[in-house]
Amino acid sequence: MKENSKTQKISRMILKTLSQIFQQNLVDITKPAIVTIIDVKTSSDLSIANIYLSILYKDKQSILDKIIENSKLIRKHLGNNLANKIRKIPSLRFYIDDSLDYSCRINKLIKDIEEN
Repeated sequence: MKENSKTQKISRMILKTLSQIFQQNLVDITKPAIVTIIDVKTSSDLSIANIYLSILYKDKQSILDKIIENSKLIRKHLGNNLANKIRKIPSLRFYIDDSLDYSCRINKLIKDIEEN
């Protein structure tokens, strides 16, 4: 999905705002994990924002489930912060971004091959 400059700008705005919301308002929800927003991809009609998270915790899925359960609260915080900047707050969809885990596995495989 190729984003135009308007959707890219809104995606960056959502990413920055959600990062602040996670640090300030959602610590109790994400505890004891460390959650970082890696990327936000907004649909071309601005109705959906796909949020990709890095979760540092053994049971990543349980933390993701807590975040999804609280997505209405998160969207409300987002709306309060962006009300004067965008007309409609998109629906939020959260995903675990496993690209870091994937790259670590690839690097380990390469290292194993080089050692043999």
